Amino acid sequence: MRVLFSVLLCGALLVPARAQEPAPKTPAKPAAKAAAKVDPMAKLEKIGAGELRLDGKITAILGEGVWQIQATSWTSPRGVSTDFDEPKNKGVTVAKSADIHPRGEPEAVPLRDVTLSSRVAIIGKNSADGSIIAREVILLEGYGSRRTVGAVTTSPFTWALVKQSRDARDAGQLPKALMLIDKAISTAKGVGDVSGEGLATQDKALLHADLEQPQEAFAAFTRVQTIGRTLGNSLLLSLGLNGGASMLRASGENAKALELLKEADTASTNSEAAIHLSILGNLATTYLLAGQLQNGVATLNRVHPLEDRAGKEGDAGETLLLVAALTATERPTAARQALTEVQPRIDRARDEKSKAGLVGAAALVRWRLGEKDAARAGFTQAAQMLQTAGAGGEAKRWEGMAARLEGADENWQSFFMAASGIKKRAKAEGEGNTPPAEAPPAENAPA
Repeated sequence: MRVLFSVLLCGALLVPARAQEPAPKTPAKPAAKAAAKVDPMAKLEKIGAGELRLDGKITAILGEGVWQIQATSWTSPRGVSTDFDEPKNKGVTVAKSADIHPRGEPEAVPLRDVTLSSRVAIIGKNSADGSIIAREVILLEGYGSRRTVGAVTTSPFTWALVKQSRDARDAGQLPKALMLIDKAISTAKGVGDVSGEGLATQDKALLHADLEQPQEAFAAFTRVQTIGRTLGNSLLLSLGLNGGASMLRASGENAKALELLKEADTASTNSEAAIHLSILGNLATTYLLAGQLQNGVATLNRVHPLEDRAGKEGDAGETLLLVAALTATERPTAARQALTEVQPRIDRARDEKSKAGLVGAAALVRWRLGEKDAARAGFTQAAQMLQTAGAGGEAKRWEGMAARLEGADENWQSFFMAASGIKKRAKAEGEGNTPPAEAPPAENAPA
């Protein structure tokens, strides 16, 4: 984890696949006699007696119609939903007669088109072997005419404007991007697309942060939190809390930032790994800035197993080394053991930037152990590797590392501030504990 050099601000949601344009409809021939209209959704997305609904993600496809899912919640026939404390693995057999369709849409999707990692809701009954026989499979994202981003579904009208705004942001046209995202928010409100409003408001917050407008950013992140709470959408809530905490921390309000991040940690437990890792990294950094070493280290020790599970071996190694560096003076034997354990990761690393990060982090541990000549050699090696990889900006951090550490005190917090490059913000006289801005009353808040 690059916690040493990154003040983590929650990023924009992942861009979904391009929308499928609906096929042009052929005008129907007039019927000889008016037929009774039947709602095609009338029998779908209903949980029958003796059935249950499981929401989760497909983690394995073991054969045709034989899956394993990681379930995050279940719903009873009465419509009562319960989140699992920890995701549960469940076997699924899709019945040959099963209805497979996008959420809220009756059009059937072929079984063969359902892919690994799809988010699904399974409605069916438990079998004798503990698996569930699926009578209906609801595709929660990535299928049909509505767009889904993470766990946020938007109307195509909202999404089109969000996409234009992101394109403008990528091109460095921030005022244009802000104008487009404001239009997206207005459009979402106009069509009753509350989730889309939350998605667009998250982007608005990030744009205000880019424009160095912390009050406006904080207000927008707060609105995202409100929408997330109202909808019961843990993804929007997590992103709003994480972003609001980043704004508070930037203004020196570490205690208030920690309150938001603790809630975000809980809310994001079942979110995508990248989002939960971002929030945990933010939480660990804020604990350390607040002088809470024990809590900071405990959080970092939650991070590196998640990074390993996500296949981020280099990041996990850096996190292990950061813990070792922070605690080296009190636990030198453990710090040296961490150096030994991480060395195979350095040897295996093929990406020069990742290897440089590990080499530099190992040098920080050696600095804290008093092996300063070896540490300086490590900083130099990391800088050279980054220069070779064409990352001159990142190389400068390691080139100046020894000088920054020489000017720091011996305690862990001074070391962390110098190594990370974060400057401690001194509060102005009379500033007190005021957040960057009081969020204005939410307009058109959903009921």
